[in-house]
Amino acid sequence: MILQDDGMSIIELVIASVIGLLVLSVAYLIFETAMKGFSQVENQTLSGRTAAQSLQGMERPIREATAITTANSYDIAFLSDVNDDNSLEAVRFWIDAGSKRLMMQRANADHTASSTPAVVADNIQNRTLAVPLFAYFRDVGAPVKSLAAGETTGSVAKIVRLEIVTQPPVTSASAPPSYRVQTEIFLRNKSQ
Repeated sequence: MILQDDGMSIIELVIASVIGLLVLSVAYLIFETAMKGFSQVENQTLSGRTAAQSLQGMERPIREATAITTANSYDIAFLSDVNDDNSLEAVRFWIDAGSKRLMMQRANADHTASSTPAVVADNIQNRTLAVPLFAYFRDVGAPVKSLAAGETTGSVAKIVRLEIVTQPPVTSASAPPSYRVQTEIFLRNKSQ
């Protein structure tokens, strides 16, 4: 008797299908894991880049400040010619504690007209981690600690250190807890 092999039996077809599904499942799991890793790296990179860009956007107005009116760890207000129109504007940067946002607001020097507060950066962790956003120095390496009668932090500071601590919006155990970006700004135009 001669056996003819006209195709696959039902059992062979089921086994081939199961093996094919297993191979496809493994390939999909590898792809999904790679995409999650890519997404985490992208969020981390974006978080660090946002912090650096925020610092860059804050440097010039602070550097050009002629008078600092408010100076504390999480809030600075000053007069500066932000838009090069030879007119001073009141500028304020602060961290909104509730939303963890770094905010900016501009107004005329006499505060008769002000802009709507703008978000400079999100996911700012400075308050949560008790890291000052602003630190003030009389000179290089000489922080403003004690004040004489009539002095304010804003009146004696010659250098402002900005440090932004941001956290990427990921929940992976392998993600870094935060990014720190720091710069020091030497004030140019401050009246003595």
